[in-house]
Amino acid sequence: MAEPTNVTETVTPVPESDQVSTTEVQNTQEVFDAERAKALINKLRDEVKALKPIEKQYQELKTAEEKRKEAEMTELERAQKRIAELEGMTKAQARREMQRTAAEKYKLPAAVAELIPGDTQEDIDKKAEELSKAIPQSKQSPTLNPTNPSGNAQETEEQKRARLFGNYQDIFKGGGVNFPQE
Repeated sequence: MAEPTNVTETVTPVPESDQVSTTEVQNTQEVFDAERAKALINKLRDEVKALKPIEKQYQELKTAEEKRKEAEMTELERAQKRIAELEGMTKAQARREMQRTAAEKYKLPAAVAELIPGDTQEDIDKKAEELSKAIPQSKQSPTLNPTNPSGNAQETEEQKRARLFGNYQDIFKGGGVNFPQE
């Protein structure tokens, strides 16, 4: 493998007589040609079509190489690889469990539990305590009766009817016009 070389550029100031004005640059730009653009797009599409099977073949060869390396591994190497995978899963599960218990201990929401950093129980407890101080604890909302969400328990049935339907007046008394009784 070749070692990278450092390239340094030196910038020399251009004399004012050699500088090109912006109007000259605009005049020298090429005009958009639709036919040429379509030809370029079609050429690029053809290249992509030609490269897709090559990419697919590359992926197949890559998976075949991985399978070959797996087959060459000895039984001991396979067992060691599997042990390393299982140890990683076990450590992750133990860490999640420590985070969950610390969140319960310091009354943190379950969604915050996985965000607690640390690898040991002491580190996780310390961070959970800091988080519990930083996050304001929500007060328990009073439990309301689902059939009476307003929580207005002092209102009697008669008062409720009067509030919802208005005062009941018998139309047969007083000829349809009821005057308030004092």
